[in-house]
Amino acid sequence: GFPPMGMGIPPPRVMPQRKPPPSVPSSGTKVVSPSFNGITVFVGRLAKELKDDFLRRILEQCGPLVKFTRTTKTFGFCEFMHPEAASRALRILNSKEICGKAILIKIDGKDQKKLQEYQDNLVKPVEKMGKDSESFAADVKEEEKKKDEAALIVIDKLIETNDKETEASPSGKVTVEDMLKRERLKSEKGEGSEKDDKDKEKGGDEDDRDRNRRSRESSRRDRSSRRRDRSRDRDRDRDRDRRRR
Repeated sequence: GFPPMGMGIPPPRVMPQRKPPPSVPSSGTKVVSPSFNGITVFVGRLAKELKDDFLRRILEQCGPLVKFTRTTKTFGFCEFMHPEAASRALRILNSKEICGKAILIKIDGKDQKKLQEYQDNLVKPVEKMGKDSESFAADVKEEEKKKDEAALIVIDKLIETNDKETEASPSGKVTVEDMLKRERLKSEKGEGSEKDDKDKEKGGDEDDRDRNRRSRESSRRDRSSRRRDRSRDRDRDRDRDRRRR
């Protein structure tokens, strides 16, 4: 017969669950990517009439700003969100003439070290992967050059526009009165030009009339002179005839 229930059949074995091994990063993979909290840049040799809003627009062409603080009328501090923006400001804005003064862009202390680390990290991953780091660095510089040129085009245009507005208004801002004054001057200039053209046209007509009058007088004098000459010739001929008789 059959053995009693629960006897003669061993219980099933239960396999203990193993924990998965910790993941090990593959070689050549950068695990920790240090995050930059922003880089502070010194902005000096500022013209006193240079407005904060305008200067902020200039700095923003290099990259996103965290904040800009004007400490005095002649210098301040700007914090860029990314090291790339701070590096670009150092390249294209240092000694840039704004409102008649060449501004100073400078990075000091630990921020200079952070910027150097950022620039080094652009090439280090390529070196680890065994690729041509020199070629990659050249490509990075070429890309930076293109971005610098694009930013400079906008900056130069902003400076040119600001200079024109400053010349138009002593306060450095174009007011409604300034715009009305410009339109009035344009209108007066236009009316003056039209008046000058009419005067020239009128003067030309008078000159033509004078020439015609002189020409008619000269013609009359010529006719009178010819009549006198003919009369003199007739008198001479009559005298000659009388003597012959």
